[in-house]
Amino acid sequence: MEAIERIHISEIKPEEFAAKYRSGEGRPVVITGALDGIPPCTLEWLTAQLPAATLPARFYGKDHFKKPKAEWKKYSEILQVTPADYAAMLVDRRAHVDNIYMAQVPIGETALGDIVRPAIRRLGTRTGLKAVIDLNLWWGPAGHTEPLHYDSGDGTLVQLHGVKRAALFPPSQTANLYPFPFRRKGIAPWISQVYLNRPDFDRFPLLKTALAHQVDVTLSAGEVLFIPANWWHEVSSISDGYICSINRFWKVAPLSRLFTNRVSPVVYGLSMAALAVLGKKAGKASREDAA
Repeated sequence: MEAIERIHISEIKPEEFAAKYRSGEGRPVVITGALDGIPPCTLEWLTAQLPAATLPARFYGKDHFKKPKAEWKKYSEILQVTPADYAAMLVDRRAHVDNIYMAQVPIGETALGDIVRPAIRRLGTRTGLKAVIDLNLWWGPAGHTEPLHYDSGDGTLVQLHGVKRAALFPPSQTANLYPFPFRRKGIAPWISQVYLNRPDFDRFPLLKTALAHQVDVTLSAGEVLFIPANWWHEVSSISDGYICSINRFWKVAPLSRLFTNRVSPVVYGLSMAALAVLGKKAGKASREDAA
């Protein structure tokens, strides 16, 4: 598979973006220059832009990713922690040891959201993407890997601090990546059962075929990765200290692209509805905290 392109936001036109990156299975691309003007994302600055109220953080535990995924009872535990306390966990490295990740936290009605939103709005204008879910925060320790999964909406991963490496696979490789079945309690069907860093070809023989289609990309601060709907991705934080990213999900167009994965139309409806509810709850909590 060809390497993922990099294109400056000033060179993007909506019609060309749709034709090149949002047709067929879609095509990932890195967009540069979209975040110019956003301040450096230090721990002190980031903590100051978030509400003092507790926010959810995923607690995986030090041994979670050593187990076969078949042994997982749930994706993760959830902690409630303030941004200041979480920053302290990153400094003393408890977040690293216990794999605690403040992931997919709605920030639509926060100071951080207000700062980032103009850049995201410009991104939508240049690409023709239409928002379906507001902004989410991904803030966590270096060395952490979010397991292989796909999203049923078009997504943009906006890197504010640190470096991430993403391994991506096209939707055509879904069966070869062994998603959890719908009937599996506690684990969503958009999660893969395989570990890319220690493949078990005896249990998952078709993974060899999928690996021939893997494409890797490194995302640095100030860059944006467009991940088309149904593209599998595993994202690892490879810089020192901590990473901080924002993501947004966008409407899939044309809707026929949902059918590059046979369960995606159902997942799209359910996940978009769930994320919308989370966003409304987070907005209400932020308003109440400010009051």
